[in-house]
Amino acid sequence: MPKKREILKADKSIIKFRTLLIIFLAFFAFSVYLSANGVDIKETFNYLIKSPHAGWWFILLYIATSFVPLPFAPTSFVGALLFPFSKAFFYTMAGSLLFSIIMFYIARVLGREYVRNWTNKHEKYKHIVGQINRGRMRDLIMIRFFFILPAEFVNVMYGLSEIKFGRYFVGTLLGNIPVIFFSIMLVRSRLAHNELNVILALVGLGLLLLIPLFTLANIRKCFKSNKKNC
Repeated sequence: MPKKREILKADKSIIKFRTLLIIFLAFFAFSVYLSANGVDIKETFNYLIKSPHAGWWFILLYIATSFVPLPFAPTSFVGALLFPFSKAFFYTMAGSLLFSIIMFYIARVLGREYVRNWTNKHEKYKHIVGQINRGRMRDLIMIRFFFILPAEFVNVMYGLSEIKFGRYFVGTLLGNIPVIFFSIMLVRSRLAHNELNVILALVGLGLLLLIPLFTLANIRKCFKSNKKNC
């Protein structure tokens, strides 16, 4: 009986993991279809911006369009084009966090059990997975700073890990704040023809890409070593 239960449990985890893959493939295919048929995100936002609930529409569309696995999704720039700085920052941050939470829990519910079983069968990957499972705040913040890495990948990776949701949420919040701030600053400054602020925004975004690279060597050593804390 115990073996039969284990087999059934393993089968369920495989089914759930396949469902996870189908969901993301479906969203990606739908996004490609809309793009191929000439659906313009900015035009859609411009149409809905006349609504008294424009901010909420933006957040919902931000979440929907974020399922496209692209680095530095253009929706962040669209928000800066449509709203003043403070509103653009708030709506973009809200959309980003909500999307991160949704992706995290979809991956956790449908995929974590499968990853646990897979890791137990592949000893050589246990240490690498173990480092991610420790859920160190620094690593998550650094990954969020490195905004050319698609957020979808990060959300799913941590959803499949053993990290506590609270730590994931705080790390995501702290990592996203400067990225969103400087990206909106770049667009708003460009619209206002403020060249100094454009340069400052570019420098800020550049630093956000460089900072994680300085810690990359240490993280790489950490994955290769057997140290629990590094």
